[in-house]
Amino acid sequence: MFSTVIFDLDGTILDSNYDWKKIREELELKQYSILDHLYSLPDEERKKKELLLERYERIATYNASLFPDVKEVLLALRKMNIKTGLSTNNSLENTNFIIEKHRLEFDDVVTRDNGIWKPNKEPILLLMQELHAKPQETLVVGDSDYDILSAREAGASSAILLRERILEHKPEFILKGIRDVLLLVK
Repeated sequence: MFSTVIFDLDGTILDSNYDWKKIREELELKQYSILDHLYSLPDEERKKKELLLERYERIATYNASLFPDVKEVLLALRKMNIKTGLSTNNSLENTNFIIEKHRLEFDDVVTRDNGIWKPNKEPILLLMQELHAKPQETLVVGDSDYDILSAREAGASSAILLRERILEHKPEFILKGIRDVLLLVK
């Protein structure tokens, strides 16, 4: 059914504890998307708030752990010759830290340092291009509306892990656990 699976990082494969309410307050967020808000600011103000966001992200990343079965699912997908990608709004530094710490393997990774981020379709499109994947054969696995929207706009299917979050958008698939991904690619 699917020959390519693109995962989200935070909340999907990584159990990271962000205090989004506090972060939004300190950033004086005026838009839904933190990154859209930051990159709409004048340079000096943006740099100051980026440092604040990076500090919170670094702390959450260093204290984070993988959700159960993540490594096993990634290994199983590799054995099935399913291409895997990682699309995250986190920084490349934090993403590389997690990949190295947990010895994770992805065929390609896109972070906000690529200059594109969810809910836009560009991160998914870039991964599909790099992985030579067709939209109809691509599954985006995430935990939020951003994952659903980016997959939909890119023409891919979405599978969402419900992690005590209310969604405004409907994915094609709802997963009870990360292992359910394996049922969708067989």
